[in-house]
Amino acid sequence: MPSKMSSVVMLAAAAAYAGSKACTAFSAIGASSAQHAVEANLRLAQQPLGSASSSATTAIAGVCALGSLAAVATLGSARAAKRGGRASVMPRAAMMLNEQLAGTGPSTITVGKDGPSCFSNLIEALKAQGLTSVLDGPGPFTIFAPDDKAFAASGVSPASASAAVLKLHVVAGIVMQKDFKNQELTTIGGDVTMKKGRMGVSLNGQIIKKPDIQLKNGVLHILAGVITP
Repeated sequence: MPSKMSSVVMLAAAAAYAGSKACTAFSAIGASSAQHAVEANLRLAQQPLGSASSSATTAIAGVCALGSLAAVATLGSARAAKRGGRASVMPRAAMMLNEQLAGTGPSTITVGKDGPSCFSNLIEALKAQGLTSVLDGPGPFTIFAPDDKAFAASGVSPASASAAVLKLHVVAGIVMQKDFKNQELTTIGGDVTMKKGRMGVSLNGQIIKKPDIQLKNGVLHILAGVITP
């Protein structure tokens, strides 16, 4: 028959395995429950040793307590990392219009089933026409921004987008979704026709597919096409 000490060793080994599993379990149920387990197991571990059985119980309790503590530490580290990840993303309200147009990763704007919107064509066109600095100003401005899909759908390239065409996309002042109505809207390049219809709100026939992206020096609305006179 195995000695009492051997039984203690085997039970302690089993406890170690159970303790490793406890980390995962306690991480899943949360820090509060894990903390309760730590306190209970530490109380059990501090009881006097009266027999091989109580020694084994103490070993199990001790290992479980360590497992619980590890779970709390792991959960805390995960939450801290998550908070750190969020902190590294600049809030939209602190971003300038040009910064949002150039945004990548978490800063990218997603438009429903169309997925993330990229504005590399618009950025290139604005730069070619010397208009980038306009959107760096204090504003406030409203830009109706065609993304790369919109350029492709309209058959417009950055090289063919003239300054006159690009200016039709910028309004001096704030125009929010609540202001959308049938009207002639004055842009820095002249008037464009805003209409509310069955497919949504359009400017010279180009649908606004995502409105009201509020930024530090204005507001951005994403267009499904390039506005032309």
